Order: sequence, then structure tokens, then C-alpha cells
Amino acid sequence: MRPSSGDQICGEVQIDEEAAGDLGGHAFGPTLHATLGEAGEPKVWLTVVERSLVPSQVDVSSFMARMGELLTSEQPGLVPVRLVDREADFCVVGYQAMPGAVPLQRRIEGAGSTAGLVARVAVEVARGLAHLHRKGQVHGALAPGNIVLWQEGVALWQHGLTLACNREAVAPRLRALGGDVVAPEVRAGNTPTAGSDVYAWGAVIAALATDTVGSAALAAVEDGELAAGLLTDIIVGALAAEQTERPVDGLAVLRLIAEAPIVQGSE
Repeated sequence: MRPSSGDQICGEVQIDEEAAGDLGGHAFGPTLHATLGEAGEPKVWLTVVERSLVPSQVDVSSFMARMGELLTSEQPGLVPVRLVDREADFCVVGYQAMPGAVPLQRRIEGAGSTAGLVARVAVEVARGLAHLHRKGQVHGALAPGNIVLWQEGVALWQHGLTLACNREAVAPRLRALGGDVVAPEVRAGNTPTAGSDVYAWGAVIAALATDTVGSAALAAVEDGELAAGLLTDIIVGALAAEQTERPVDGLAVLRLIAEAPIVQGSE
């Protein structure tokens, strides 16, 4: 049974309320706002990983170990992990709540993205992926809901979860994450890789550039209607159906952006 508002779990973790539906990727269900310890202590965005995603005791132990490694690993562009714990029916991962952060999903739905914003998000999301890929990690479920804009820039969260779960158990969740936004090989049931993260980067930046999501953003790309300036060719390459035709990882995307004379700005 999932925890809900008012519950206290894992000792002194207080569930404050369910977050807005646009915060977090769809693969892991609603995000919860929670407090670690007494009132006024650190706030986290809590992701609940149901036992169906870690069905055996070996799966649970592996999940706790893999996610526990992130407790001591802070990287630029990635929201820090502050809590990894478990109850009988679920595991929980708490990512540090970022004051004033706005999910990219909300920004896309609000429309009016500027060229400067698109370029800035493209660079910073690619940079966050590059940090993950350099350490042999992948995000695996990148979506507009787990990318946030805040006062110090752009940050990714819910990283690490996908590969920490049981592969067969999590695969159906990933295939349903956003229809065409999921890389073709992931829809086919294959394990997410740096290459599928690159595809997700392309889908996210196409969505921001067109103020649409999912298949509508991809249709704009396919129809040649994507107006993303000098990013267009990079986005199209990232969305190649064959993984071997995409940039290999986030660092490769950053290099392509650096080679293009893109004028970077803010909103």
C-alpha cells in the first residue's frame, strides 16, 4: 500500500502531501512532498517504488545498494538524493526539494518558450546526462516531469531508479511512459542505455521547442516543422530510430552543440 498525506514512514519521514501531477515521470506514479525528521528539517520529493518493481528480496537488496551509492554522489545538473529507505510494501527514494522549482512539463504546457530558453535547457539537460553517462549510469526514464527549472539553472531528478529496479518488472512501465517519446528499443523491451537517454533528450527538447508533448512534438520533427534554429539537426539526429545513428551519449550531444554557433541566452 502506497503512503499518503499525513503518514509517517521509515522512522521519521513525514508525508506532507501529494505533489502536482506534472512533477515527476509517469513510470513511478505520483510524487510526494515529504519532510525528513521534525518540521523544518530538509524537504524531499519522494518517489515510491512499489514491491512489484522489486519483487524478490534479492531485487530489494540490489535496489537499496544501487540507490544508496547516490547518497554520497552529488553532480552538477542532478538533484541530490537525500533518502533511500524501505518498508515492507515499498522502497522510497527522496530527492532534495528545490525551492521554487518548476517542472519543464508545466513550462511546455504554458507555451511561449523562447529560443534562448530552448538552447539553455538543451545544453543543461545534455550536461546532466553527460555526468551520468561518464559514470556508467543512465537516467532511463527522462521526461519533462523530471526536469526542473529553478533559480540556479536546470536539473534532472529520478535518475538511477530505472536500472535499480527489476528489469522485467519495470519494462512495461517504461513502454507506457509517453508513447512515442520512449526510444524504440525501450518500447521493444530492451534495457535503457545512454543511447535511449539521448533519444529522450531529443524528444524533450522538441517538446519544449514546439510547446507540445509526445507524438505531436515528434510529428513536428518528422514533418520538418521544428523551428529550433541550429539545434534542429542535432534533435533530428537524437531521434533517429536506430540507436547506432544517434549521438552515443550526453557528452556527444554537448560536443555537437558546442560545434554549432548557437546563441545561448535565458528566458
